[in-house]
Formats: sequence, C-alpha cells, structure tokens
Amino acid sequence: TKGDLTIVHSLDLVWPAAGVASMALGGSPFNISDEQVRTLEDLARQRLADALKQLHIQGQAFVTRGPAEIALIETAAHLKADLLVVGTVGRTGLRRLLLGSVAGTVVTEAPCSVLMVRRHPG
Repeated sequence: TKGDLTIVHSLDLVWPAAGVASMALGGSPFNISDEQVRTLEDLARQRLADALKQLHIQGQAFVTRGPAEIALIETAAHLKADLLVVGTVGRTGLRRLLLGSVAGTVVTEAPCSVLMVRRHPG
C-alpha cells in the first residue's frame, strides 16, 4: 500500500553546558532572537523540501524546536505514524552517558515501530 512520508528535523538550541550556566544566571542559553530562530526553522524546512524534490520523493517536512527524541515521539503520535525511521550516530561510552541516546529513548518511547539507520563511516 501507499503511505505518506514526513521528514522531521528538530532545532535543539539549548546545549547542556552553556544553556544551564546561562539560564542559572537568568539569561537565555544563546544570544539569539525569536526572529533568528524562525529564520533557522524556515531554512531547515526549505532544505528538507529541496532534498525531497531533488530525490523525486513526495512528502512533507516539519521543523520543530526542542530535543530530537521528544520531537520525533510527539510527531509520530500526532500523525499516528506506522513506522518511525531514525538516523543514529552510534555514540558509545562516556559521550553516550553524558549526552544520552536519542535512539534509545525513541525505541523505548515511540508509539509505533522504529527502524534505526546507522550512517556508515566513509
């Protein structure tokens, strides 16, 4: 059967170290305006749409704000997705412990089946 394709990209503009320190002092984690964030969202949305067009694939592109795992899980639930395909960088060891695993969270929390795709080096 034919299905719909939706590409989701999340702009997570809070980096743990810089964001926490800055917010603890009452500031913003970045010196970036809402207008600049909207511009980033528009650019990301356009790049996704261009990629779909270049590959001759029909689909829609969503750009959200916040952590990728939350964006993916919430979008999959909202769209009542049958399958969620997620790219993974395969962090291990200390980096995974400190930064967490988007893939791990999505696999355990997604409301649908999940297919993980790891990028091959090269």
